Amino acid sequence: MKKRTMMTIWVVAALVVAALVLVACGGSSSPAPAATAVAPAATAVAPAPTAVPATVAPTAISATAAPTAAPAIDAAALLQARCTDCHGLNKVTAARYTQEQWQQSVTRMVQKGARLNAEEQAALVAYLAETYKP
Repeated sequence: MKKRTMMTIWVVAALVVAALVLVACGGSSSPAPAATAVAPAATAVAPAPTAVPATVAPTAISATAAPTAAPAIDAAALLQARCTDCHGLNKVTAARYTQEQWQQSVTRMVQKGARLNAEEQAALVAYLAETYKP
């Protein structure tokens, strides 16, 4: 019985260590929520759709309305949020690289697990190359 208890302790300890490593590397520490909740039953019946009167003309899209632009990426905040999970900010700020070197560095970090999409990578490289150039 003692051997089985020790084995259980080792397994639990290994799972705790694995969870801590995942959290430190940016993994999720909480499991996905279980689908145990049951949606409340619908008691009201939705009204039938009403027809649009023939006298109402469809609204035209204004030719002067500009499409909404995607918000600009705050590369400094991105650097703080995504890069300091694995190393200190001083490691980045001490480096003085060309744009090509920053691109190689960011690509290498993504290969090591940094979570950056292509647009975020481009914004980060541009920021780093401008802010921390040789």
